[in-house]
Amino acid sequence: MFIARFFFFHLYESPKYLLSRGRQAEAVATVHGIAHRNKRKTWLTEEILNEIGGHARENQDAKLSTLQIVKRQMSDFSTEKFKPLFSTWKLGLMTSLIWFCWATIGMGYPLFNAFLPQYLQNAGKDVAPTPTNIVYRNYAITSIVGVPGSIIACYTVDMKHVGRKGTIALSTLLTGIILFLFTHSSDPSYQLLMSSLEAFFQNIMYGVLYA
Repeated sequence: MFIARFFFFHLYESPKYLLSRGRQAEAVATVHGIAHRNKRKTWLTEEILNEIGGHARENQDAKLSTLQIVKRQMSDFSTEKFKPLFSTWKLGLMTSLIWFCWATIGMGYPLFNAFLPQYLQNAGKDVAPTPTNIVYRNYAITSIVGVPGSIIACYTVDMKHVGRKGTIALSTLLTGIILFLFTHSSDPSYQLLMSSLEAFFQNIMYGVLYA
């Protein structure tokens, strides 16, 4: 990924960041660059951007104290901006479910993936710790098995009667079942199998979620 990032792909600076610094021309150039990369055209120009959002004020943050900058950033989290998300019962329910999903993903992903080497090494209290070289061999196998998941997701999202919803629903369900089964045995081979399957279906899920 490091080699691909620096030698095969050009990552543009975030237009949002450039706009926050008053660098309108660079933000427009970035949008055009992204559009060109995706073989698309965009109507955005610096004149249109200035007409919509006002003219840039260069180095605005340099004139503000650190406390003022923090206060301005925190103003984005005012209750007035959250109220529309709960304006109706259905919208409030959907908002709550989305927040709940992301909160559980934020807890579950690091709890499993970040500590997977420790899980693989200490399979059970009655089992001797797995040697470090075997642990990281199994960790590498798990990571490699997960790679095709993202590739498969590219195709299943366009399949008739499956699509994005079917792909993410099925992969998420299978990921949850496999994580549950992972805890049912302390056998190293069993845990390697379950962690590899979990990585595979998890990458399908994330491939759809972030694509």
